[in-house]
Amino acid sequence: YSLFEAAIAEVENPLVRLDGALDKCARGEGRKAQYRSLSIKSGVGSEFSLPRARAAIGSLMAIISKNADDAVKADTVEDMKTGPRVRVYYTHDHNVLGVAQVLGVIDEYKGINPEFSSAIAIETWSSSEGFDIKVVMKDGVEKPFKPVAKFRFLDFKKRISPYTATSDEDVQWDDQVSEIYSFAQFGKDVGPDLSVVKSALTGTDSTATERGSRTLTYEILLVFFMVLTVVVVLVRRRNTYTRMY
Repeated sequence: YSLFEAAIAEVENPLVRLDGALDKCARGEGRKAQYRSLSIKSGVGSEFSLPRARAAIGSLMAIISKNADDAVKADTVEDMKTGPRVRVYYTHDHNVLGVAQVLGVIDEYKGINPEFSSAIAIETWSSSEGFDIKVVMKDGVEKPFKPVAKFRFLDFKKRISPYTATSDEDVQWDDQVSEIYSFAQFGKDVGPDLSVVKSALTGTDSTATERGSRTLTYEILLVFFMVLTVVVVLVRRRNTYTRMY
């Protein structure tokens, strides 16, 4: 098991060449076997166990529940302090499966373990009818995000409540984090291929260096759009002139 688990971990790495048989296993039956192993570990799917699932993702679901509450308060309570618009949590594949179980979308994985760079996004939406929670997910590097579920806010809270941590003392809340892993540092660690809109992650914990970096980014984007606007105007004028003759 450890051999094909290692193969699965490296199968997306372009610098690693796997034996043909091992590569086939890692992309096929190996992922099915690992899904079963991950399911047993986190208590999901056919191996469902609420105590194991709560142990695996209880703290994370408690944080997600609080984040959803804060988003609703920020939209409804006047002068409510608004936190970061986006929060990102990095975790292991069995935790991803656990969250998928809670949200009722575990069948999206079709009995195989989540691929490298899989993600589940939980969005809070407001309208004249109240608040909705939308769930979008991606399975692997190449696949895009897709919407998979939608809940009314109270239905969402009711659904996740059995899985949340039973004690607040067991949860590492965001405001108690002693060190922020800045997005700038994440970009350095990942490398030059990181393609994420950094402006979506603005928050109160940003350093002066990051603020300066964002300001420079905005200025570059502003200049780019100004140049693009001029080009569009010139092209339209040229096209009009051409059509006249």
